[in-house]
Amino acid sequence: MKLLVNLLLFLIVTSCTQKEVTEEGYLQIEDSKVHYKISGTGNPVLLLHGGELNLSAWDSQISDLNKQNFKTIRYSELGHGKTQRGKVDLKGTEIINHFINEKCNGQKVSIIGLSWGGVLATDYALEYPNKVTKIILVSPGINGWDWFANQKTRKKYEILQKAYEDNDSLKVGKLSYKYWIVGPKRKESEMDLKARTNLKEMISYNINNHWGEARSSLDSINSIDRLKEIEIPSLIISGDKDSEDILEISKLYKSNIKNSKRVVLTDVGHSLNMEKPKEFNETIIRFLKQ
Repeated sequence: MKLLVNLLLFLIVTSCTQKEVTEEGYLQIEDSKVHYKISGTGNPVLLLHGGELNLSAWDSQISDLNKQNFKTIRYSELGHGKTQRGKVDLKGTEIINHFINEKCNGQKVSIIGLSWGGVLATDYALEYPNKVTKIILVSPGINGWDWFANQKTRKKYEILQKAYEDNDSLKVGKLSYKYWIVGPKRKESEMDLKARTNLKEMISYNINNHWGEARSSLDSINSIDRLKEIEIPSLIISGDKDSEDILEISKLYKSNIKNSKRVVLTDVGHSLNMEKPKEFNETIIRFLKQ
C-alpha cells in the first residue's frame, strides 16, 4: 500500500513538473540570436511584447495559460531584453515564422500581441492566415497609422524625437514611461506598484543595453487598409486609461475585422496585462477556449 501511495505521489509530482518545465535559449536567425522561453504543453500560444519591454512582460500570464493546457512561447524582440541583434535587418513576420515553424511542431498557433507586438501579430495574420488560429491584440498599434494627425500626440512625439536626436537616453526612457505606461489620463500613483516597478526596470534595462538598436521591420504593405481581409477570430483588449490614439486604433480593428470582439478593462492603461493580470488572464483564456 505504501509503495502504491509513493508511486502515485511520484506520478503527480512528475506530471506537475513536466507541465512547468521551461525551455530557454537563443534561436539563431541570420546573424541575430533571439532569446526565448517556452513553457507548458498543449495548443501553442505565441506572446509578443511591447516596445522597450521584453519577454518578462508576460510573466503573470504563463502559469495560468499552462494550467489551461496552452503551450506558451515568448521571445524578446530585436533590440530588446537578452536578444543579440545582428547586422542583418529582419522583418517581424520573418521572426514569428521561424518560431512557429521550429517550435510549434506543425501546429497552428494563437498569437497575443501587446502594443508593438499587436502590430506584428496583425502583419503576420495577414501574411500567413493559414498558420494562425486566433489573435488577441492588446493595446495595439497598427502598421500605417498617422501618429502625428492628432495635435497633442504630435507635440509629444516631437519632444521624444528631439531626445533621440540629442542622444539623451535617460530622457527617452523617462518620456517613454510617461507617455506609454502612465498615459495621459491618470497619475503614476494610481498604478499598481508592482506593475510600475517592473515596467520601469524593463524600460531602464532596455535603454541601457540596446540604445540605438533597431527593432524588426514591418511589412512594406500597410495593414491599416487590409483589416477586412482578416477572417480568423480576433479579440481586441483596451485599457480605459490609455491614450486616445491607441483607443481609436482599437476601435478601428473592431469595426473592420468581421469576426472580432472588443473588451475594455477599467482603471488600467497601456500595459494592462501587468496591471490587472487576473482579469486579463480570465479574459484571454475564455476567448482562447471558445
